[in-house]
Amino acid sequence: MFADDICLISTTPAGLQNQINNLEKASEALGLSVNLNKTKIMIFRKGGHLSKAEKWFYKGKQIEVVNSYKYLGFTLTTKLSFDIALEEFAGRAKRKVVEIMKTMWRLECFDVSLFFKLFDAQVKPMLLYAAEIWGLTRYQVIESVHLFACKRLLNVSIKTPNTMVYGELGRYPLYIDSVLCSLRYWFKLKEMDLVRLPKQAYVYDKNNSLEKKHSWFSNVKSCLDIFGFSEVWINDGVGDVKLFLNAFKERMIDCYKQDWFAKLCESERFVTYRSYKSLLETEKYLHDLTIAKFRKVFVWFRLGVNVLNVNNRYNNRSKLCPFCEEIEDERHFLLKCHKYNVLRENIY
Repeated sequence: MFADDICLISTTPAGLQNQINNLEKASEALGLSVNLNKTKIMIFRKGGHLSKAEKWFYKGKQIEVVNSYKYLGFTLTTKLSFDIALEEFAGRAKRKVVEIMKTMWRLECFDVSLFFKLFDAQVKPMLLYAAEIWGLTRYQVIESVHLFACKRLLNVSIKTPNTMVYGELGRYPLYIDSVLCSLRYWFKLKEMDLVRLPKQAYVYDKNNSLEKKHSWFSNVKSCLDIFGFSEVWINDGVGDVKLFLNAFKERMIDCYKQDWFAKLCESERFVTYRSYKSLLETEKYLHDLTIAKFRKVFVWFRLGVNVLNVNNRYNNRSKLCPFCEEIEDERHFLLKCHKYNVLRENIY
């Protein structure tokens, strides 16, 4: 009739066994039982084998030592790596994206705004779970799910450049949201009582940050410095946290817009695209073109992923038109090539 979780933490084998003994006494006094099938021990270390002393017992039965354990939906590993947990998040999130898309296709609904409302409400929380502790680092496995959703929505190849996909839909990397989660948690930690374990871990990390090149504490400082908010670190806080986070988000978005536009200008791949695209915002035609086959063709034309020879970048085929001696690009196909004169007259 009673269930609860408990986590025992110690820095020594003897200290942990002492805690287990105290748990045994308290359980007997309260009439509670411990499920040893679900009770595991993890030793956080960089590697190596267990020593003979690293064995623990509860009521004479040895407790199993494991290399990973899922607690509160997050898979912990002995090396404190986030990779396994984030891959699990990404797998669940991708399945949810497919489920949403199948439902919209079944209803013949191609509303871009509706799709991203569902994505932000149902998929993004899966991807950003526990971002308070890992969100200051950009993880491609998380971004890949967002890009997968965007490219499936546009019905383009996975090889389509991310710069054009983000630009066409007016979307930003999820890294911006994960950083905000971490900064919000930083402000929360600063106000937390010292009796709380998260606060104690934060103080320990802070006191030892000079010895670690990439601690959570130092990553917060680096993030504030990069985006021009060093004074927040120097002053050890801000007056209005909500107002600051809004300003910080705007700064990150502005920086991303500048990087996005710089990429458009640097690569020859985007010569045609940047001739009609200069702002990172959702294109109006995505709302106006409700017939799927027409929108698909228009997207392919705009992003340069059609079957014209100039877009065959992954083989040795000539870029020249098979009927002329000119490069077969979009302008040539639509306006110049004599092969399509009859079609052109009928359509135009």
